[in-house]
Amino acid sequence: MSWSIVRLIWRLEIRTLLRSRRTVILSIVLPMLLMPIMLLASRFSIQLQERREESTRYEYAITGDWADQVRDLIDAARSALPGDDNRPESLEDFLAEEVSREDPEAAVLDGEIHFYVRALGSAAADFEWAEREAEREDEDGTAEPGDRDRRRFESRMDGVPAIEIYSPGNRTTATAGARKMGDLLAYGRSRQREALFRQSGNPVVFRDLLAVEEVSLASDEQTSGLWIGRFLTLVLFMMTLAGGSVVAMDSLAGEKERGTLETLLTTAAERAEIIGAKQLVILTVALVITLIQVGNLLFYTSLDVIPLPEDFAFSLSPAAALALVLLFVPLAVLTAGVLLLLSAYAKSYKEAQLYFFPVYLIGLIPAAAGAVEGIALRSAIAVIPIANVSVAAREVLTGRIDWLMILVGLTVNSLLAFALMRYSAGLLEDEQLITAQQTTSPGELTGPAAFRSQIWKWYVVLWALLFAAAAGIPQLSAFRPQLLFNELVLFLGSSLLIVRYYGLDVRKAWALRPVKAGLWPVIILLIAPLQLTALLVHRFANTIFPAPTGYLEQLAEEFSFPGPTWQLYLLIAVLPGVCEEIAFRGSLLYGLRRKFSPVALTVVVGIVFGFFHFSIFRIMTAGVLGIAITAVALMTGSLFPGIVIHLGNNALAIWFGEAGVPVDTLDTSLLVGAFLVSLALMWIIYRNRTPYPNE
Repeated sequence: MSWSIVRLIWRLEIRTLLRSRRTVILSIVLPMLLMPIMLLASRFSIQLQERREESTRYEYAITGDWADQVRDLIDAARSALPGDDNRPESLEDFLAEEVSREDPEAAVLDGEIHFYVRALGSAAADFEWAEREAEREDEDGTAEPGDRDRRRFESRMDGVPAIEIYSPGNRTTATAGARKMGDLLAYGRSRQREALFRQSGNPVVFRDLLAVEEVSLASDEQTSGLWIGRFLTLVLFMMTLAGGSVVAMDSLAGEKERGTLETLLTTAAERAEIIGAKQLVILTVALVITLIQVGNLLFYTSLDVIPLPEDFAFSLSPAAALALVLLFVPLAVLTAGVLLLLSAYAKSYKEAQLYFFPVYLIGLIPAAAGAVEGIALRSAIAVIPIANVSVAAREVLTGRIDWLMILVGLTVNSLLAFALMRYSAGLLEDEQLITAQQTTSPGELTGPAAFRSQIWKWYVVLWALLFAAAAGIPQLSAFRPQLLFNELVLFLGSSLLIVRYYGLDVRKAWALRPVKAGLWPVIILLIAPLQLTALLVHRFANTIFPAPTGYLEQLAEEFSFPGPTWQLYLLIAVLPGVCEEIAFRGSLLYGLRRKFSPVALTVVVGIVFGFFHFSIFRIMTAGVLGIAITAVALMTGSLFPGIVIHLGNNALAIWFGEAGVPVDTLDTSLLVGAFLVSLALMWIIYRNRTPYPNE
């Protein structure tokens, strides 16, 4: 590679970039304006909300047999507030008025009042607690009311009153009022305890009896470093992607569309030199944008536009600065390589934009690893690109500089960036990717040939729809409608649309072929060992990305819903087993079968299947299961074994939960043994294989 040619092309690209008004505006001007606009808008929104809360006169209702006692408590608290220098800050401007409503819950939902208080005496609360206990023991799970009442009073002692404050979670002002009412009641109760204490003859103020103070052993610099380090990599990665994406898309994909890339390829410059120069251009713009955004952040922070934590003190030693440079420079090169690869693969600017969105979302997952508590750099995370930088940066900013692991991360990211650059150069050897014109014959525009060339577009769009639907459609926020939409509309519906759109033979596209009768016992026996192997993978993955307790509780709550047990098996076992297998071991496998070797095809389909599970705590487990099921599909030449294994795996997981099997405490040697049994059964299937047709 001639660096003089690389510099020449780089200068030409930079000059062309600066002449392009559209590119300059999109890649430089807009990112420069984005930060101050976001910061100022955020500050204005916060201030507006604070003023709204201070000026709002909240209306509320009180129900229950203990309502009079709560009213007395509120009146006593309000009377004590003006003369108490230690009163809570949240109550200084709290204006609230009780109103009468026959149905307070409906009034809250309709916006007539802000919240309502439900006060139960000890007898009524004990009775309701007993009902909740009986409801939890109901095996049918069909008792009313719904799930939102099931955790009521779980921390309550018998024989004491209970107070609940109901507010609409989708109205910020009303929720703030309910929170202030809770503070007011807690304050009033505290004053009551102090009064009782004084009546006993002790003049000491109750809250002065025990002084509790939190003392941090970490310095202010370390605390501030942790605050910054959790999200530093994520923010810089987002800035680098956003800053370099416009230039990357225009650099190769845009030139294909304009027809200027062929002219460049006819010069004496080699493919590697062209790729190197263009990657250097993307890297230059990305770094400039990142520096501008960091400068913006520092500038507006100094103007106090962003409120900083108390005792914020940030300093960077020369060693820490060097470590961050060694971490972020290879990351920037890797990011530029990813963007360049997308541009090299796409045939047009619009197609490159289509690929960018899912890559952007996927990249944010490892970039956020530093924000997850419990992930140490001295673990398998050190060899995971992007995630290793995120965790290492957090540790560097908290004063822990592990040079060995930093060197490992630098090597991993640099090698991957080099591999992407080499692969991008190889893509320029494909004449169909170089020219924007369609080089296929009219007969190849439809049918299996067209589907093979467009398979990625379908699944990129499907992934984006799956993500957008879960995040942007309120009706799909509940577990059951979201699952039905994903399985029936997206997975099954898209597979049917693919078959219809390209005129495919459904038996070939979905591999609806019979399986050797003698293999079915082996396939069924494979279900349990694969389930235990998945537990082994989950245990390993949990050492890299420990799942927070809140996440596990949320997941368990999503999978528990009132209804007959057969509905649980239908929704979580049968539907995914059929619909997801048709989408991945059917349409996707059929579309990619000629693009990869059998081993690579198995891994690619499995990884894609894993990434469709979104959560960083499930991707690895789902990916390994996807690889195993894909291998079985290729060795049997049929979709049906995958359906049986997928369905059986999910059903077995449900049964473990219903039967109370302590899967988290199973001995690791048992799981390793199950993995070895899985390999043995897979070997039997391989020895009696019916290869997947490649017609």
